[in-house]
Amino acid sequence: MYLFANKWKRPSGWVFGITSVIWLLYVFNWDWPVELLPFMEVNVPYFFGKPIEYAFASNVEEKLFYPNHILDEIVLITLVVSGIIHGFSREKVEDELISKIRLESLAWSVFWNFGLLLVAVILVYDTPFLAVMSIQMVSILVWFNLRYAYRLRKHYNALENDE
Repeated sequence: MYLFANKWKRPSGWVFGITSVIWLLYVFNWDWPVELLPFMEVNVPYFFGKPIEYAFASNVEEKLFYPNHILDEIVLITLVVSGIIHGFSREKVEDELISKIRLESLAWSVFWNFGLLLVAVILVYDTPFLAVMSIQMVSILVWFNLRYAYRLRKHYNALENDE
């Protein structure tokens, strides 16, 4: 399995942690970034999800582009990339046990993530379900990185106690 260099583990962990907090703030309070960072509203090309009023715009430029605050896209891309790099960076000593811990943590996070998704499908409807799906997109990385860090810490503590 391809793993990133160990030198990326710590910086990607910091970036992952910081963007996780920003992303959570953004998910649970949609308006604060728009008010705090108005310069991040730019015209983006229309592909999908454009509001209906833009379909009836008077000129071509208004039909091809519409204003969107891009902080959520930047944070989500940063969160996903840093979470993958952090979770799949080599340890200083990379052996079969570390690979097993990584694989078990990934499987555990998939089971929990989809278990929570099934609960959400049963209990959450309409517009709030979009927030749940947004959370689901990155929660698998969050669960994986948290479980992996916990299991590694437990493993390293057991090694120290044996010495």
